[in-house]
Amino acid sequence: TLDANKTIPAGVTLQFRNSKINLGGFTLTGTNTKIDSGLTQIFDTSGDLLGAFDVKESYLQWFGADGLSDYGVAFLKCLKISNTIKLNSVFNIKKITVTNSDINIIGGGINTDMIIFTGDNVLLDSIDVTITDSSVIAAEYVTTQCLGGIVFSGSDNIISNVNFKRTNHEYDATWQSAALVMIGMSVDIGDFVSQAQTPTGHNSEVINCTFANSLAGLYLAGKKNKITNSNFNNHNVPVKLTASSRNIIIDNCNIVGNNDVTFSGADGILASRNVIGVTLTNTNISNCGEHGLYYQGQELIVSNCHVFGNTEDGLKFGSYEDFNYWYPEENSGLDY
Repeated sequence: TLDANKTIPAGVTLQFRNSKINLGGFTLTGTNTKIDSGLTQIFDTSGDLLGAFDVKESYLQWFGADGLSDYGVAFLKCLKISNTIKLNSVFNIKKITVTNSDINIIGGGINTDMIIFTGDNVLLDSIDVTITDSSVIAAEYVTTQCLGGIVFSGSDNIISNVNFKRTNHEYDATWQSAALVMIGMSVDIGDFVSQAQTPTGHNSEVINCTFANSLAGLYLAGKKNKITNSNFNNHNVPVKLTASSRNIIIDNCNIVGNNDVTFSGADGILASRNVIGVTLTNTNISNCGEHGLYYQGQELIVSNCHVFGNTEDGLKFGSYEDFNYWYPEENSGLDY
């Protein structure tokens, strides 16, 4: 336990074997310090870490035991040691503010490792986020999984000036899989179908962000979410609006697909049946494998947009009177 602020001498490696350092409210300053530890808690979160640590990747477990309800503090502490965070489980973060950072999130594979921002008023501003082999399970349909690197399932979140990119674009999956970011989607690993039927995320804003290199760039659910001044590049489906989307605004965006004509549904914006109330303005949509915009819902406004260079229709509108959902057998009135 620290009894004062301490600076670690240069060239020291902290080796932890069934032990940890209690910061005791003080500051521990590294000097190119290495850390040798397994997946166990080695620091408490009462104090601070400053200086330089020579650590390739940090682990959320270093700042809290498995099973915490909120890993927000642990996440911020990890960034004090390394800008690369290695995931090996499911980690919920209720509320967090991150600014001016480069963050690399590395998982162990699809369907296993994830970060879910479950609370409200999450702020990510002026950061770069690179996602490798990290995913989250959710669902839009009863029979379909959709996977995301980062999920914002709360409300009133601000994602501003963030560059989201995935390093491993190629997946053996259908186009619904591997969403880079999901907003407004409830997520529960144990029962993802029922959880996804009741989206909880509303009134979130994506401002001046970039999304690159994923099968699906941005998944939207919930009400009154807004995407402005953002760029989408090299996706099979840059923007996907799930059936629960209501009153969505997309303004002044550049949406560019990857012209993959082998994927059914490779649209710049794909709005599922039962989407209601979308306003699309001042937006360019191009280079998509199928349609620029495929809108299957109701109450759409398109104004001052440039839709060009897509393989099939620039704008396609679907009307489905017999049922409101993706598959005919889903006729029980569920609103995913």
